[in-house]
Amino acid sequence: MAKTLFVNGNPAQGILGTVVTAEFLNAVNKHHHTGKDVDGEGALPYAADTGAADAYAIALDPVLSEYITGMPIFFKAENTNTGASTLDINGLGVKTIKKNGASDLAAGDIEAGQITIIAYDGTNFQLLNPVIVNRCAGGTFSNLRASASGTSANVNVSADEIVVESASNVHAALRNVSLAINIAGSGANGLDTGTLAVSTWYSLWVIYNPTTQTAAGLISLSATAPTYPSGYTFKARAGWIRTDGTANKYPLSFIQYGRRVQYKVASNSNLTAFPSLASGNQGDVSIPTWAAVSVSAVVPTTASEIVVVVCGGASPGVTMCAPNANYGTYNSQAAPPPVELDLVANLPTSISASMVLESTSIYYASNAGGGSALVASGWIDNL
Repeated sequence: MAKTLFVNGNPAQGILGTVVTAEFLNAVNKHHHTGKDVDGEGALPYAADTGAADAYAIALDPVLSEYITGMPIFFKAENTNTGASTLDINGLGVKTIKKNGASDLAAGDIEAGQITIIAYDGTNFQLLNPVIVNRCAGGTFSNLRASASGTSANVNVSADEIVVESASNVHAALRNVSLAINIAGSGANGLDTGTLAVSTWYSLWVIYNPTTQTAAGLISLSATAPTYPSGYTFKARAGWIRTDGTANKYPLSFIQYGRRVQYKVASNSNLTAFPSLASGNQGDVSIPTWAAVSVSAVVPTTASEIVVVVCGGASPGVTMCAPNANYGTYNSQAAPPPVELDLVANLPTSISASMVLESTSIYYASNAGGGSALVASGWIDNL
């Protein structure tokens, strides 16, 4: 039954007034604001948004005749906001939505589908329930993985969760991310700008468009500021790739789990052996004299550690490696080389080790002859 429509009585004209029953008064006494068309049920200050992102609009029923200071209003947002926003109720006029007093909204403060609560402060609307974003640092991740086969231009990136960040330090947590990047392409899921080059490092990014709520991958020459495709305003660096030296410019074969990256040796790929750093007799293991070896071609600029393999030669001798040239001789007990392989018989062997990078070079010495070598097998990225 619809709500009672009250009328005044006029006995002189024979008009009976509305009879107010006990049932009606009890209903009023116990009323709820449900919006139902039933006696005793109050109207809800709620409506669904019919506006656009950043320009919200609602039509309350019954119609609001004026903005009333302190009155709470509820609306279901149709779109996620991308920045400063406004609201118009029943065509009474556009008012700015603020938060925390005088602050404009940041991207993502209102999400599509959210029941948004605002109140009029006499000048603006105040947002009372901004979205609580993940306050983890940008780039925080769970189960991050990346890989390239070395046989195509494709790079795959996935994560259970990764936190991306905007220029205004707003964060968004992306879940169940799975991206396929073609580095031969451009824009989203490709190269940000310019032309792909041979034997070049490119940073690997997860980017996000808050308006379309779309995640994509991106590669860039920049380690800190990739050029966004249109609409994308959030980012998190996920790693690096290095193109090969052929006309294909494919990414070198690799596999990554979290911060640890390993070159993936595979037949018929562009990486059939680990990248070489040094080989044969160099320096002097007894003085010692160290040969500086640049690592710029085998690890990116953000690598905190390098993973190497030291290989013994075809004849007895010592092959050793260190992060700087201040370590001692092969038999030093005070400052022994961090990585050392002593070959006492003609039995070539190898050992793997990692070391924190102190510069763009590491140091090598060997008297083990042909077959002795230092190669890179991967790195730890300072994500």
